[in-house]
Amino acid sequence: MCGRLSAKSQREVIANLYHARVTPGEYTPSHNVAPTEYAPIVREATDHERTLDVASFGIPTKVQDRSFLLINVQAEKAAGRKDLRERRCVIPADGFYEWEAIGPKEKQPHYFYPPEGLFSLAGVWKETERGLAFSIFTIAPNELVGRFHNRMPVILGHNAVAQWLAADAEPETLVGLMQPFPPDLMREHKVSKAVNSPKNKDAACIRTV
Repeated sequence: MCGRLSAKSQREVIANLYHARVTPGEYTPSHNVAPTEYAPIVREATDHERTLDVASFGIPTKVQDRSFLLINVQAEKAAGRKDLRERRCVIPADGFYEWEAIGPKEKQPHYFYPPEGLFSLAGVWKETERGLAFSIFTIAPNELVGRFHNRMPVILGHNAVAQWLAADAEPETLVGLMQPFPPDLMREHKVSKAVNSPKNKDAACIRTV
C-alpha cells in the first residue's frame, strides 16, 4: 500500500509544472501527509483546463454495512471502475514512504523520491461531505521498492500525465499506463522513525539515518 506522502512543494510551483490553475482551498506543505490529511491534486476538465485542487487523502467508502477509508486502489482491478473512466487525477508528490519489516515488532521506514522534480501519482477523486478526496492506485513493485514492500504507487512518466488526465482516454489506454516505475528513475534511503507519527511534518521525516 501507499499510506504516507511527502508533499512539501508550494502550490504555485506545482501549478507551473502541471500548467494548472490554482483553485481556492487551504493547503500546508508537509513532509508527512497521512490519510484524512490534505494534499494537492491535479484534475483536467473536458475543455482541457487543468486545476490544482486541495483534497483529503482517502475516499470514505461503504460496502454493505462496513465503512472504511479507501486510500489505495489496486491497478490490477481497475479496468471496470467507473471512477477510472470519469474521475482521474494526478497527485504531485515529492516522495512516498514504505516500511520494511526488520523484526517481529519493528519496521524501518524508507523514503522513495525522484532525483529531481516530482512524482506524478495516478489516482481517482470523489466529491465528499468534506470536499474533494482522493485514492492512489498501487501495483506490484519494481526491483527497488520490492526489496522492502510488496506494493508501490503507480507513478506516471512525464508523457503519460496528459494521457492519464485526458477526458476522452480509453480504459485500455489507462490500464496500460499503470506499470511499475523504472527503478533507475528513483532514489531511496532509510529515514527517521519520526515519520511514524502523523504529528511530525518537517524535514526530519526525510532525513537519512
